[in-house]
Parts: sequence; structure tokens; C-alpha cells
Amino acid sequence: MSLNIEKEALNERTYLTLPKIQDAGLFQSVIAQLKQDGAKYDSDKKAWYMTSKNDRSKFAQYLPPEKTSVHNKLGNNKITLARKRQENKAIESQNKHDKERMA
Repeated sequence: MSLNIEKEALNERTYLTLPKIQDAGLFQSVIAQLKQDGAKYDSDKKAWYMTSKNDRSKFAQYLPPEKTSVHNKLGNNKITLARKRQENKAIESQNKHDKERMA
């Protein structure tokens, strides 16, 4: 593994989900705590994030819910599709058998 790839893996970003905070003082204290805990701000995405270098427990309340990866979703869809094809083949076979018996 090259050094650049290792650095990218260590710096993988997890974007935080912050609640809507109307009170300016409370908002500033939350931001100050995020900075103190090592979170960074992505000005392009206008979002706070942590990297794998950070302690996830410090950001637990701001972590997005775990999502199923796209690859897992696609894999599940392929399995479902394969099952549907098998069911259709079985139905077609049964229909063909029924037609032959009736003829």
C-alpha cells in the first residue's frame, strides 16, 4: 500500500449531523467543543467532519446513522432478482406442465 493511500485512509472523513440550534450562545459552545475535540469544517460542503484519527466517542451524538453500503444494497438487489427469476421459472414450468396435461 502506498504512503498516499495510507494517509487518505487515515484521513477518511465522516460528516457530522448537527442539530438546528437557534440560540447563538449555545451554537458557539457546540462549535467550540467540536473544534476542541478535533473536528474540522469543510467550507465547500458547509459541514463539520471528523477523521478516523479522531475519537468517535466524542462525536457519538453527531454521527450519522449507520447506512448499508451501496455494494451491500446492490448485492441484496441481485439476490432478490435471482429469487424472482427462479420463482418465475418455476411458475412457467408448472404452467407448461399443466398445459401438457390438459392437451
